[in-house]
Amino acid sequence: MINRNNWDKDVIEARTVQRQIINELGSQHGSISKYAATENPDRSSDPVPYNMRSDRDAYLKRRITLLTILNDYENAALGIRHGILDEQFLFQFMRSHVLDDWKQLSPLVYEIRGRAGVPQLYVEFEGLAAQWDQELSYCTGMSLALSRRRIWVSQSAKSGLLHKAVQQFRKRRQ
Repeated sequence: MINRNNWDKDVIEARTVQRQIINELGSQHGSISKYAATENPDRSSDPVPYNMRSDRDAYLKRRITLLTILNDYENAALGIRHGILDEQFLFQFMRSHVLDDWKQLSPLVYEIRGRAGVPQLYVEFEGLAAQWDQELSYCTGMSLALSRRRIWVSQSAKSGLLHKAVQQFRKRRQ
């Protein structure tokens, strides 16, 4: 059974593994696609790239982690499109993650699509990233504005804050 504590731990671990992979790959754009290998039904040949066979378990764990992240985004995009999830909240909370992750993971998606011969794989995630990149709703196509709230501070509060800052600065200089 998955409870909140397990789920949080799994998500954190998956994100940590993803960051490790991205950091290791560095600026080799597209090299993440090496994690697109799939198991062959007849097992006539090993799907793990030759240069990674010495650590087969680590490769497969990393591949599963990346696919899990892709599946999470695909499910979130579907939830948004069908009005199950609050798009405005997620847009403000996750937009930068969605865009960064799509940029990093898209070479893997394209390779998976090519190998599987299924161009529809992860189209919801791709569509979500494309719409949010333009600050448009994935659900309606309408504009989604990032929150740009202004905080009004009264003149008396400003002078009080300034006075405190000056006092703290003077104490540090002594």
